[in-house]
Amino acid sequence: MSLDQRLIDRIFNRLLGIYGAQFKAKFSVVENNVDVGIANAKETWAHELRNFGDNLEAIAYALEHLPTEHAPNAIEFRDICRRAPRKSEAVAVIEHKQTDEERAHSRELSRKASDAVKAPQYDGLLWARRPKSHVAMAFIFDAKKKAGRFPALANVFDQLVKDGVCTADGRLINRWDGLRWVKS
Repeated sequence: MSLDQRLIDRIFNRLLGIYGAQFKAKFSVVENNVDVGIANAKETWAHELRNFGDNLEAIAYALEHLPTEHAPNAIEFRDICRRAPRKSEAVAVIEHKQTDEERAHSRELSRKASDAVKAPQYDGLLWARRPKSHVAMAFIFDAKKKAGRFPALANVFDQLVKDGVCTADGRLINRWDGLRWVKS
């Protein structure tokens, strides 16, 4: 039994389209205005590919994985078909439904990942929260006096007094050295 002639014709048309004259010249022998070489080649290919009539995916695989340097003969094409991945057998699928606990865990992991890649918030008052000099402290104390204009700085000053960084009259007790609080 051989592979259907219409399928062989389609394979040959595809290979002629890809390789052009190189493929045709490989088999062509014209006698009395009939290309007996191509007819013989088609018959040989039909015989060599006879086992792939029920596995057209293997032929499609071979057509997608052709050699680039030369047009294949029937044996080379058959060997490419044999390398095609096998049809997977039907596999029982077990559906998994997430529990509420798994969904909560997934959300928590997503939140942690999202937090890890977020840009840190910029604190525009960090210089005031950690004054490094008497000049910075004087500026903060002056802003406290004008609390109506600078309410955020007034709140920072109150927290600095509470934390023992400065006195209520604006004198710096401890200054920030970039790593820790030191006596001023």
